[in-house]
Amino acid sequence: MKFLQIRFREKQSDWYGKRGLSWHVSSVISRSELAGELQVTSFVHLFDQCTQDWFAVASIIEHLLKYLKANNVQRVYLRFDEAGCYHSNSLIASVRDIGERLGITVASYHFSEPQSVKDICDRILCPLKSSIRTYCSEGHDILTASDMKHALLHHPVRGTSASVTVVDESKKNLLINKLEHFSYFHNFRLRILEFALGKLMVLVRESFSHTTQCMFNIKDQLCFKRKIAFLIQLEKES
Repeated sequence: MKFLQIRFREKQSDWYGKRGLSWHVSSVISRSELAGELQVTSFVHLFDQCTQDWFAVASIIEHLLKYLKANNVQRVYLRFDEAGCYHSNSLIASVRDIGERLGITVASYHFSEPQSVKDICDRILCPLKSSIRTYCSEGHDILTASDMKHALLHHPVRGTSASVTVVDESKKNLLINKLEHFSYFHNFRLRILEFALGKLMVLVRESFSHTTQCMFNIKDQLCFKRKIAFLIQLEKES
């Protein structure tokens, strides 16, 4: 999605021609084996310029999973809405390569029905936007991703962390066989040698992907502000 730049004192002429800044919100739902409680932690990726396609999403996934792996997360279940950048043959093919490269298991990949999954991310967007506007009202211009990062540091939102990142488009090298009627399928389970698509279709991985996607190498200019505070700390303190 896009965030339109804002100025502390903005002329009418400055309002026109804005391209907006891309940002992406990922919400991680985790459970502690000891406490048995669920907690949501949201991670915001901020971009000065970014093509909102499958490669950008795959880069974000790899960056986020690398961060989760450092906090002892071993298995993840991915869930997205029906946007074109998520419901993509290329993204499905690259997700498993990402998991194998990082040593974290991507157990399944699901798409939600319309208007039934983004509520978690949409809820956190409201306080994030409010924090940025509050920072702007204090005399600051929000014109770059770094400005957004500084705004969220000065007015932090509980349970969130932001990072300014750059997608390296030169790493895109994946070639695949596109699946027919791909948009009809909503639930994917990743197996050792096959993709299980819903209940009807099973494809051997080698016939689906021509090449293996190399490391995306997303550039982290301003990293997440802290280690994950959810549940893992509870286990270490026990």
